[in-house]
Amino acid sequence: MDTVLREIRQGARFLAKSRGFTLVAAATLALGIGANTAIFSVINALLLRPLPYPDSGALVMVWSDNRTQGWDRDLTSYPNYQDWKQYSELVGPMAAFTGSRLALTQEGEPEQIPGAQVSSAFFSVMGVEPRLGRGFAPEEEQKAFSNVIVLGHELWNRRFGGDPSLVGRTIPIRGEKYVVVGVMPPGFDFPAGAQAWVPLAPSRMDSEERRFLWLQVVGRLKPGAHLAKAQAEMKVIGDRLERLHPLTNAGLGINLVPLHEDLVGNVRPALLLLFAAVFCVLLIACSNVANLLLARGAARSHEVAVRAALGASRRQIVRQHLIESVLLGLLGGGLGVLLASWGVPLLVTLIPPDMPRVAEITVDGPVLAFAAFASLITGLLFGLLPALRAAKLDPSTVLKDGKPTTAGGLRRGWTRQTLVSAEIAVALVLLIGTGLLAKSILQLQSVNPGFRTEGILAAQLLLPAAKYPNPAQMSDFYAGLVERVRTLPGVQQAAVASTVLDGEGSRSDSFTVEGQPPVNPEERIEVTVDTVTPGFFSTLGIPLVQGRDFGTEDNPQSVPVVIVNAAFARRFLPEGNPVGKRIKYGGPQTPDPWMQIVGVVGDVHRSGLDQEVRPATYRPHSQAPFPFLTLVVRTDGEPMKLANSIRDQVWTLDRGQPINRVASLDEMLGGQSAQRRFNTLLLALMSALALVLAAVGTYGVVSYLVGQGRHEIGVRLALGAQSTEIFRLILGYGLRLASAGVVTGLVLAVVLTRWMGSQLFAVSTLDPVVFLGVSAVLLAIAVFASYLPARKAMQVDPVVTLRSS
Repeated sequence: MDTVLREIRQGARFLAKSRGFTLVAAATLALGIGANTAIFSVINALLLRPLPYPDSGALVMVWSDNRTQGWDRDLTSYPNYQDWKQYSELVGPMAAFTGSRLALTQEGEPEQIPGAQVSSAFFSVMGVEPRLGRGFAPEEEQKAFSNVIVLGHELWNRRFGGDPSLVGRTIPIRGEKYVVVGVMPPGFDFPAGAQAWVPLAPSRMDSEERRFLWLQVVGRLKPGAHLAKAQAEMKVIGDRLERLHPLTNAGLGINLVPLHEDLVGNVRPALLLLFAAVFCVLLIACSNVANLLLARGAARSHEVAVRAALGASRRQIVRQHLIESVLLGLLGGGLGVLLASWGVPLLVTLIPPDMPRVAEITVDGPVLAFAAFASLITGLLFGLLPALRAAKLDPSTVLKDGKPTTAGGLRRGWTRQTLVSAEIAVALVLLIGTGLLAKSILQLQSVNPGFRTEGILAAQLLLPAAKYPNPAQMSDFYAGLVERVRTLPGVQQAAVASTVLDGEGSRSDSFTVEGQPPVNPEERIEVTVDTVTPGFFSTLGIPLVQGRDFGTEDNPQSVPVVIVNAAFARRFLPEGNPVGKRIKYGGPQTPDPWMQIVGVVGDVHRSGLDQEVRPATYRPHSQAPFPFLTLVVRTDGEPMKLANSIRDQVWTLDRGQPINRVASLDEMLGGQSAQRRFNTLLLALMSALALVLAAVGTYGVVSYLVGQGRHEIGVRLALGAQSTEIFRLILGYGLRLASAGVVTGLVLAVVLTRWMGSQLFAVSTLDPVVFLGVSAVLLAIAVFASYLPARKAMQVDPVVTLRSS
């Protein structure tokens, strides 16, 4: 033990004495370890850390497996949910919920609160009970008793000052008085950032109609139950419901997904890709430091030879070098943690807001433990080769020469050359990955969304049923709002719609075309259902392909009408003119009215530019009123400048009406590809760092080889070689290093980029433009990195060199 402590002190003295070397090596390692630590903090928070619920591993989401639509995580109906609860023996209890916007009109500015309607068992299923008060009683799942609310801790503090006496009092929600029965503990915000919960009290139609898929279900596996067995049981239940209810349940199975997987599974591939990228940066950093140690080892060869001559064994020499490397790794790791502590908050600001568990990302104990482990392993990794090389020195040869073994030729140093070629290969793989993602984003941006986004402002509103109990009142409010907004300076057109892009307010339903045979229940096909006002299509620039737009003549007393998109017409009415044909929602026997098609409009990418256009239907708001609508306004300038004016118009009509969100349509559309852009940005940063390190490594090796080969260069010049020939020789040497790395990197990229297929859009994983372009860039940078050493080689004085040798 005393020997090891002595060697640690000796290693520390060596690093302190070689300050320049230590600083460069530690800074190089800090970049690699810091980047790895920062990304690991995200992975730890999202993928590794258990959910903040008791026995969270037993929580599962229970989804409809909609095989006909290809959606294995579809919503379910209330009757199906009831049957799942009744028949399941391995999953229980279960709770149903659906996201909801709750209008809070307490003192101050009215506010839309993100919330949820939940069944009475919801909090017990999650294993989290209110901090104050209680949850919901089973009888409160009825309309007559449902005016109760549980508040989130953050909302309770922000709007009500954390007043514990609030429990039992009423607050205005949705234009009605709701009794606050409980306050949840800090940190509970399920589902999707909810801050208020009200009882799930379905209407009679919602509670009896199986074709209305509108609920999410969470369950808890019973003690001792395994997911595979529970899934097998739910499959049996799904098959039984398909037989009992073929018109509504054909093609609908049941899919169990662990809650943790359901929340973060969609970001897992991207995070693992980023972690692989930062690990590659760390490998490049290790390679650079190993090269530095090899160069340093050549200068220390006399010192090592003396120690060996005095009796030091090879094991002791290796151990001493590894101790120095580990100390260097720990120093770099410490600096890396400081970089990560600074970088993680910045990283969080770049993360798309819809990514789950972002608030939990921090440099905590597990992250620090990872950084320490990475520092230790890194020190061993980059120090092993130089240590083994030092142990193989022949002390008699070195001591006989009387000086460090720094002489050599231009063909020596194959180990360092191999390391640099490996750096270039890894950098090439990262750059190709970045290039593929970047080209994918360019391809995405070139897709025509089907509507105008420039100069469009969108504001979401939800009219409370208590304040607007009948359809005429909803229609009057929105009609009055549109007329007021159209008079504002800078406004060209305005309209409202239940949905512009998929999200809150999105609805879909099955349908029947008059005169066509009913759709086979096993081929259950759904179309989107939107409610719009006249002028919506022209406001967004959606072209009218056939027929007419909605008008004032389309009212509750007139014939029910509908407009379909081109995708609907192509798929379901391919022959003849669709205008004049009739369709209805549901099956032939449903009570829904037949609707006459009066127009066909262009297709809209509402689910994302990378998604196929779905068949869509549009109803006039006057005939199909809907409380949750989005006001869209076409402006002649910067749309957000009108945000306050639009709020004023809303509050002029109803001072207590909150506005959920006001944003430009460009911003809303960009949000759909925010995750893809975030991934590309981080990978681009890692690739740039890898490129810089690889260029520095190339420069270092070429410079070192020029220094070693000064004697050979002097001889060549003395024998008549021109300085330009020496310049080309050194430049060619650097180019050969890079070429070897590029060839190796291309082979690796062909193998590895195939795993990126799910992250790309309209781009092949073997895109020749990206592969060739990145290769050319890397070769050019390698030539540039070799230029200065080549210029230095041209300036060698053969007389001075040969005289000193």
